[in-house]
Amino acid sequence: MRIKRNVDIDYFKNSEIFDYNKEYKLAIYYHGLRQNDFKAPLDLPSDYSQKNWEHSKHTFEYKYQTLGVVICNVCNLRRKHNLTWPNEAFFQISYKLQTLWAYDRESALILLDYIESDERKKNFLSDRGSNVFMFLFGVPEVFQSRKARPIISKSMRKMLNLPPINL
Repeated sequence: MRIKRNVDIDYFKNSEIFDYNKEYKLAIYYHGLRQNDFKAPLDLPSDYSQKNWEHSKHTFEYKYQTLGVVICNVCNLRRKHNLTWPNEAFFQISYKLQTLWAYDRESALILLDYIESDERKKNFLSDRGSNVFMFLFGVPEVFQSRKARPIISKSMRKMLNLPPINL
């Protein structure tokens, strides 16, 4: 979000949960860096609302799409991390020298539903009526072929720890 007043820059520069981008005068919020992010109120300067940072996790600014948070529920680690997509994507599979990946488990489940569906592109997306599914327009054709479908489904189900199905 663009910083509205110069007096607010120090707040975002010194914050543990925000980064300040001088070039564009932006405050970049790291979702998940604090436990219970949106349950605990942010102590924001006046004229800023916590709702300004409540956006879809599937929406990314072009230059900042590599910024993220590493969370380990075993050791309670939470830290900022510059992600290299798709190389570091936790949810990824390879097929015919190409990589299919998802940002998170929720996206991977949506992707799996799409791959296993008999419907494609417009029908699948229009039935669901949400921008969350727009990333499916970028799925390479090699993953959508009839021949690839059972192989991709089996690999994704294994990755997601789901029972296999016959396609």
